[in-house]
Amino acid sequence: MIKTIYTFGTSCTAGGGFEFDCKYRHTDSAGFKMKISRGEYIKNIYSETPFSQNHYSYPGQLQSLLSEYSHKIRVENISKQGYGNERIYRKFFEITNFNNFNKEQSLFIFEFSDLSRKEFYFTPLKNHVIMNYKAEPDDSDMKNMSISKSYWYDTARDYKTISENYHIFKEFRENFISTDNQLIEITRNYILFLEFLQSNGFNFLISGVPEITHPKYFNEERKWKKYIIPFGFDNDIKYETFNIFADEQKLRIQDETSGEYGDLHPSLFANKIIAKMVYNDMIKRNYITGDIIPIPKKINFKENLKNTLI
Repeated sequence: MIKTIYTFGTSCTAGGGFEFDCKYRHTDSAGFKMKISRGEYIKNIYSETPFSQNHYSYPGQLQSLLSEYSHKIRVENISKQGYGNERIYRKFFEITNFNNFNKEQSLFIFEFSDLSRKEFYFTPLKNHVIMNYKAEPDDSDMKNMSISKSYWYDTARDYKTISENYHIFKEFRENFISTDNQLIEITRNYILFLEFLQSNGFNFLISGVPEITHPKYFNEERKWKKYIIPFGFDNDIKYETFNIFADEQKLRIQDETSGEYGDLHPSLFANKIIAKMVYNDMIKRNYITGDIIPIPKKINFKENLKNTLI
């Protein structure tokens, strides 16, 4: 019996776009800094409480759904915006490397990343940081790069320390990262991790496959199809990654708010139905019992927003 679900991934799983605790001044669509903070700006748009990033994520909505249907299962959202597979592997082993960890009572759901994310342990901050860079096939663009400990939540000290050492990361990007080689490494590590999960009998599902994998590993990918959760409306196209589903079906935050809030992460509505799709998939795989929830293609953004917005 599953008692704990651990969800891993990028900002899309973390609840990206819903940083209610962010104190940074909000930047409007024209690029101007507003007097109001990002967190307060979002609260002026949405109505559902509690105002927390996790509640607005699909794992938070899955927790609400499980509680509503009387399942005594805890959902632990281990995701963090900006980060990728390296953090997934690191956090997975931190969780499972304890004597009291119960493998049979745990389910892991992974949204995997691909290129453009490189994690470092950064000694000056005594913590991990993530480097997000632009990946071009010929490595022609090496200027588009950012470093953060916690996007939207870095302190002034964090920002200052990272800025002072930015040149080190830039030199690393220029001298030690080749897009093609990085893609080979990322794809290989992804497959090795899945092999480890399967051979050691872990319960796991995939909520997002890497959008790009190296061609030399295409044949290896096919064997993991059975672990992928399909995302899509009833009798409609199914996607292998929930954020691509949100993109293609125009279920992003900017769609939900009619451009009032120009964020491209999955909307609250999207996260609600994504949670239902995960819930249904768990029933089909006998992780939980219950009735399948119908998911017809009916979109009502207004119910999640302040009445004055739309």
